[in-house]
Amino acid sequence: MGPPTGRRGAPPGYPPVSLGVAHPTPYFLAGAFVDENFRFNITQWRAVVEDFTSPPGADITVILDPAFTSNNTSDKSALVASFKVERDDGVRELNILDTESERWKGGALADSAIDFCVKWNPAALKIERIPGVDILIDLILDKCRARSITAPHIEAFTPNCQKSAKNHRILKLQTLWCSSPPAIRIRYGHYIGPLFEEVEAFVPSRQNRGRQINTLDALALACGFR
Repeated sequence: MGPPTGRRGAPPGYPPVSLGVAHPTPYFLAGAFVDENFRFNITQWRAVVEDFTSPPGADITVILDPAFTSNNTSDKSALVASFKVERDDGVRELNILDTESERWKGGALADSAIDFCVKWNPAALKIERIPGVDILIDLILDKCRARSITAPHIEAFTPNCQKSAKNHRILKLQTLWCSSPPAIRIRYGHYIGPLFEEVEAFVPSRQNRGRQINTLDALALACGFR
């Protein structure tokens, strides 16, 4: 018997995908997980790593998934720089340039976001709206002025925050491998090690607190999954 290639009765958003043996396809039923044994196939992720640069005029976007606490059990903040291109086959391809994730304390979160934006010069810095985000935005703007740096265009957005929504977004990353070639490229860089550790460690769960999945969530948000 060959590897699984899909499932019967899958809900919208999860077309059939060949994941290989021991990588069952996830899906939801009435908002609850049906298969919590899903694991991303890290070989698929490694296969889309390339050495590339952003083309002139690319609309680079930086996504910031912030966390304001910095103790050892806190979520990490995550930054993702990416751009999208419309391929000749009509597929909109996500190109990951860089990621960074850490427990930044106090004003260090704003400084790290600014440094990341200086590095990638994005058309927009999009920050997930959580309590206190307006203070963070003001701090970023104030620090840019103090450092004589042109502040990026900043937008706060509100993703779906219902229970299991973050897991749902992350699981939908698997749909990027539905096209051939896949609708994702990852630029080779030092960030790949920590990113792939998070990919390999991801297990669908209703419990998000203390699980380091913010980079994956920021990737999903960069895709437009909300």
